[in-house]
Amino acid sequence: VDLPFAPVLIVRGDDGELRAFLNSCRHRGATVVRDAAGCRRRLTCQYHSWSYDLTGKLVAIPARESFPGLSFDDYSLQSLRCEIWGGFVFINFDSSAPALSAWIEPMTRRFWPQANAPLRIVSSQSWDVSCNWKMAAEAFKESYHVPTVHPQTAAAALSGYDTFLEMYPNGGATVFIPYSKMIMEQAFSGVSLRASTLTRLAGTEDPKYNETTLLASVFPNAMIGFQPSGFPIISSWPISAGRCRLDVVWYGMDWGDGPQPQEWEKVVGDFTVLTGEDISNLETMQKSMEADPDKGIPLSTLEGLVYQLHAEIDRVIGAEAIPQRLRVPDILGTFLTP
Repeated sequence: VDLPFAPVLIVRGDDGELRAFLNSCRHRGATVVRDAAGCRRRLTCQYHSWSYDLTGKLVAIPARESFPGLSFDDYSLQSLRCEIWGGFVFINFDSSAPALSAWIEPMTRRFWPQANAPLRIVSSQSWDVSCNWKMAAEAFKESYHVPTVHPQTAAAALSGYDTFLEMYPNGGATVFIPYSKMIMEQAFSGVSLRASTLTRLAGTEDPKYNETTLLASVFPNAMIGFQPSGFPIISSWPISAGRCRLDVVWYGMDWGDGPQPQEWEKVVGDFTVLTGEDISNLETMQKSMEADPDKGIPLSTLEGLVYQLHAEIDRVIGAEAIPQRLRVPDILGTFLTP
């Protein structure tokens, strides 16, 4: 797993269990595995050939006699928390964090059929963006900008000013963005601009998917845009204070043997245009924030998830560790859905 701040290795052991490790040899820190995927019986560092088994235990080193007193038990690969939600693997660097199942329980109630469906990766794209990771995350957490930033694209299909938010504890949320009046009028007249040859995603038989686009917000850095044909997972990863990597990975229902359905090219291509429109504002916004970092920002109710993001960050960090002038009051308690 290629994260900007840490190399991660995920392996399935002989016992069938998934395990995650820091992809770093315990000797001098070289990468243990360089390939994106593959099958191996041992994980061998390509710098000095220290070898580990699939549970991360150190099992062999060259010239062992040159390390007098070294205990193999003390130099296993650094283990990371590895938890599963449907068909997705979550890695956690914090051993004391709450269990994933509890953290995203509201997501499970609403989106379990989609998460547990037989899926395939359709497309994976990344952008290096000159802004803080939080600013990139905010761009996908509100629809207030849709009529202005996406007038010829998303605004033609979505009613951005009519969005409804359902916020949960731990920073999660579901976003309901109604389809535009034009889309609904054509649907009522028997004409659909959303006709598709793609296999419908499990869990999208609910009538609400014919009237709204649903997005799941997963704290701290991910948005999932559920559509009948599939969904993108959008995540922003910090590289530095003023730079991040934005990833968009599309998933669709398994299409079986044969090539990927051609319609996916248009679905992904259209969303790539939207992503470019969002990114186009972020660099100048970052410069503005740096020029005047202490200014206050008014937020509309449509930007509730932006507020929630920063309130949750403060809660996780601990208010006592944040200067008083920078703290975000946590006023969302009565607005959260358990």
